[in-house]
Amino acid sequence: MKEEKDTVKTSEKELKAAEENHKVMENEETEAEGFCHFDCLAATKWGKEYEKIHKNEMSAMSSRRPRDDIIVNRASRPCGIQIREPKEKKCSTCDNRDCMAEARKKCFMKGSVTKCDSRWMVLDGEYYDSFYPYQVNFRL
Repeated sequence: MKEEKDTVKTSEKELKAAEENHKVMENEETEAEGFCHFDCLAATKWGKEYEKIHKNEMSAMSSRRPRDDIIVNRASRPCGIQIREPKEKKCSTCDNRDCMAEARKKCFMKGSVTKCDSRWMVLDGEYYDSFYPYQVNFRL
């Protein structure tokens, strides 16, 4: 009889802990919907050289701007900093150019330990050029 009571108490504790965990997860999910989540990237040595060599092709009007995910992937690497911007004003849509520029500025400013100096950003698993509003069709 005592073993059964212990089993019931243990089960009740586990159930209560699971319910609390579920509430926390729901709160985090609803909070995350109100933000744009950017992953900061650091420029690689190869990426910096690529930009020097192809600087005329990097302008906004150039049809030869690099849109290739292989170039983006090789030109940058994750630096471990994530930026959360509230979805309001500039960031009403996360892929807004002004929103990305603000997030990139924060990446650069927060990168005191690690250097987050790439022009590329990751938003929802896709690379974006923070200087120009186009998306490189590549999903991480």
